[in-house]
Amino acid sequence: MVEHIVEDSAEIARRAQGARPRRAPSLDHVYGWQELILNRGAECAGCEVALRVGETAHRGLTDEPGPPAFLCRACVRRLREPAKEKEHAS
Repeated sequence: MVEHIVEDSAEIARRAQGARPRRAPSLDHVYGWQELILNRGAECAGCEVALRVGETAHRGLTDEPGPPAFLCRACVRRLREPAKEKEHAS
């Protein structure tokens, strides 16, 4: 629980430093997300937060060509919320 609070606090601080309008690209072509540790910086496709070297991120898996899509932990958590709601409803 403490880990999530620390992650969320860090996420809020990062967004406040460079908040930009969210462009929310379509990620419909992504069939899954693989957790990894970044060896080079990237940007979250969900909220545009800067993802730094050494951070945990999730790379979108797709059969289509093109640049990779990455999500931060907070955006991946939001993806899991509908699944958790279904579990509680059954």
